[in-house]
Amino acid sequence: MVKSNNENKDNSIKIIKIEDIVIDKEFANAWDIDDTILKSIKEDIKEKGYYNNLPILLWKNPENEEMVLIDGHTRVKALKELKIESVPYLIDKSCKNREDVLELIFKLQFKRRDITDKDILKHLKQTKLIDKLIDKNGKKNFIKPIEKRFAVKTKKAGEIVKVYFNATPDQLEKIYKKERTIASVYDEITDKERKDKSIKDEATEKLDKRYKSYKARKKIVLPIKEETINLTIGKETKMSFPIKKEFKEPQSESEVIILFNELTTLFPDLFDFTLLDYNANQGIDCIARYNPEDKSAFYVEFKKKLQPGDTINHLFEKLGKIIVYDIYIDSQKEDNPLSDVAKIKGKLRKVEKDKFSSNNESFKGKIYTGYELNPEPTSISSIQVIVLRDILTKVIGAEIT
Repeated sequence: MVKSNNENKDNSIKIIKIEDIVIDKEFANAWDIDDTILKSIKEDIKEKGYYNNLPILLWKNPENEEMVLIDGHTRVKALKELKIESVPYLIDKSCKNREDVLELIFKLQFKRRDITDKDILKHLKQTKLIDKLIDKNGKKNFIKPIEKRFAVKTKKAGEIVKVYFNATPDQLEKIYKKERTIASVYDEITDKERKDKSIKDEATEKLDKRYKSYKARKKIVLPIKEETINLTIGKETKMSFPIKKEFKEPQSESEVIILFNELTTLFPDLFDFTLLDYNANQGIDCIARYNPEDKSAFYVEFKKKLQPGDTINHLFEKLGKIIVYDIYIDSQKEDNPLSDVAKIKGKLRKVEKDKFSSNNESFKGKIYTGYELNPEPTSISSIQVIVLRDILTKVIGAEIT
């Protein structure tokens, strides 16, 4: 424990050569030398000489017996610049180690200085006071010790702790240069935290909402007994993959195409055409063909749901299939219009008891409800609308629960 009364000093004032004084970098940097005060001391010494009743304070390092300066750095610097060779000194007897010395330096300077924000942060960094409080108490209760240490109010103590832990190197540098204050940096940090929290809360809310929506979706259960798919590579290598039998109903175009791909993987040749190339520049579409020998292809457009009034992103004359998960047709109206990118009109039509066209004999000819789009110019062929929901239940035999 460092005491501050006179019994901790050798009261016998002695003289030491300045060249014999050890300047410890850590002790010297504990507090900045004020150039204005330095100039004033030099002028006073030149005019009146140095008073022997203003001795500097030294500490005899127990490890090497060096005489280390702990108080009077500004005075020693002034004497050096004035080329004065010796100075009166006292020996401190209270400090047993370097930690004690730093504590004494703080107490001596705190009494005589107007403590700046820079001084506070430098002192906390040098002494690692806050880190020691964590180790000692096991929790982050720093406010009271900081209040007591720097004789500040609770609000200021809170600002100090916040800045100590959260300030960026740039913010700290500006405090050290006295371009910013602890209070202003504190405000900047808390403002950023509020914005970050708002963004995080919004992201969490969106994620929770999406997850709840996912859980609320109906489940598609495929009528598959096998548990795995076996794949043979070359003559010897065999790999087994689990079969995905359950899916959630799609909620977007991208999920529709994922479902389509899953179905065509599980049921090869389910449809009477083959997809060739995907594109997502405008919605999701692809090109397809019926047979490898075909010299031309047609567009296939994907949508989550198709209903009257929709606009198709292709020319009807270039479109061969529309693949959706669900469809809505107003049975009370004969006219369920659609249009293409050229504003050509067409009408949706339900085909009751249609026969499913498939390259897989297990599904070919099954009765289901089909749909088609009939462009108004009769020169353009009708376009098949494939509703996956109906294919799943009527053709494949899946359950949607």
